[in-house]
Amino acid sequence: MPRRLSQELARLEYVAITCVAPSEQGPTRVAMARNIQRRFHDLQEMSWLPLKVHFIVWTPGKPVAMRVEQEAHKLLEQKHKHDKWFDVPVRFAANAILLAAERLRVTVFSHNDMIKRCAEMERSSLERARLALERKSYFRGDKSKAQASYQEIEPPPRKRKRRQRRHRSAKQDIATKLKPDRDHPYR
Repeated sequence: MPRRLSQELARLEYVAITCVAPSEQGPTRVAMARNIQRRFHDLQEMSWLPLKVHFIVWTPGKPVAMRVEQEAHKLLEQKHKHDKWFDVPVRFAANAILLAAERLRVTVFSHNDMIKRCAEMERSSLERARLALERKSYFRGDKSKAQASYQEIEPPPRKRKRRQRRHRSAKQDIATKLKPDRDHPYR
């Protein structure tokens, strides 16, 4: 997956649910990931078998992905092996994810659909930026006659209020602490 695409998906807060397995026959890991490449790299370091991402489905946000993942785990719980690994072929795990999304009435997108959506969003943002540049040069031209005749009048300077001291001076403070027959407060 291109870096820009993964950054764009992270910015849009889409989360993937993946099926990772060493072969089509399993065992299969069903889990969610925001960054598929980084997660796959971490999994590959922990596995002695070469892994492959066989199936990717995108959901609109982490809470939705968590619900779909949990529902898929419930569907596959009889074949649970360890953590998020199941002893099923990849196609069963993929069907469990799609069935879980359907049961929860959640819209999910295939990986190809997400690539198309991101490309479409990129094109629209570039078009908005191009239009903004065109508008900027149009409005930043010469001032109109009304604007040119307008003279800015500066407001009169504000008078600063002097801050009044709230505390007494040290001499006043000592004078109040003096006892009647002493000239220093601490003697």
